Amino acid sequence: MIVFKTFFKLLAKNKWSFIINLVIFLGLSSIAVRNGSPEEQIKFKDIKLKLAVIDRDHSATSIELKKYIGELHILTELEDDPEVFQDELYFNSVHEIIIIPAGFEENLIAGKDMPLETLEAPDASVTALSSIQLDQIIRFLKTYLALGYTPSDAMIKTKDIMQSNASVTMQLDKNSLEEVPRYNYYFQYLPYPMVAILISCISLILILFNDKDVKNRTICASFSLKKRNFELSLANIIVSVIIWILLMLFPFILVGTDMIHSGVYRFYLLNSLSFLIVSFSISYLIGIFSNSVEAISIFSNSVSLGLCFLGGVFVPQSVMSKQVLYISKFLPSYWYVVTNKIIGKNTKLVGSGLKDVMFGILIQLCFAITIFGISLVISKRKTQAC
Repeated sequence: MIVFKTFFKLLAKNKWSFIINLVIFLGLSSIAVRNGSPEEQIKFKDIKLKLAVIDRDHSATSIELKKYIGELHILTELEDDPEVFQDELYFNSVHEIIIIPAGFEENLIAGKDMPLETLEAPDASVTALSSIQLDQIIRFLKTYLALGYTPSDAMIKTKDIMQSNASVTMQLDKNSLEEVPRYNYYFQYLPYPMVAILISCISLILILFNDKDVKNRTICASFSLKKRNFELSLANIIVSVIIWILLMLFPFILVGTDMIHSGVYRFYLLNSLSFLIVSFSISYLIGIFSNSVEAISIFSNSVSLGLCFLGGVFVPQSVMSKQVLYISKFLPSYWYVVTNKIIGKNTKLVGSGLKDVMFGILIQLCFAITIFGISLVISKRKTQAC
């Protein structure tokens, strides 16, 4: 088992690339598990902004509108002077100044659009909230005034509508989860370490063994090429399995044993194992194709990051353009992420959910077979060339 032992000796000498990638992933995954996915729903809540209302109409409707804005936000009284406006906005004394123009009530009663003039602080992005509220208030006021309500009654009706919230109930399937578990985010980021670490380990060692002088020396030593390839393949497989086992143990450190009782844990293992095979085939291809040890770090970073960004590991697929998503479907990482999402949303996979998961895993294995097949063709041609 000379080749087998030599493989692990070489691996020990290059252990730091493995350790660095593993530490980076652990830091990344711990943050992801703690903070959740970037695709989680953002929950909005009303906040009180510092606003100023300049009433140039002085009508019953404008007075009622100013009072209501004061209930929603913090009002600051300002002099109706453009220079004062500039100073207050520049020093962030107010987030926004709302100007009610003359003829405001008259135009609303007539059913005409009468937009309010607004002045915003340069860095006050929060004014989007007040803008939405104002648009809604004006729309409701206009409707009730056109129906013949007095300004005070129209504002009362508007307040009632603005304060009412529609109750929406989502009926979940009995096997579905309302919230994706934290450990799902750990598995989402697995493609990065798998590809980066395996390229750093397997590709690097393959390049060293496939060096022309080393290969010829092995053949001259009456060591059969068949035996050499067998021991080399066995070492590669063992290293890959060890890395996979290590990556499967880390979630227990981060989130405990909850995932074992999730009902879908075996599918997490199956999905990650299928991508491990993909990562192995990619690493094998790079090890056969490349002739430079110095290029391994470049391949390790570019391939792993490229697969993760385009496949939806780091960037949510929901925010990708249609063109990018179309390209992503030709990457195994895309199907890994899609499959991982389906697994994370269920406590039990049956019917269409199970079919989708198995389809995603099958697609990944097809990628692995294709990549490995290309590797064998390149390897055969290189051998014939020697």
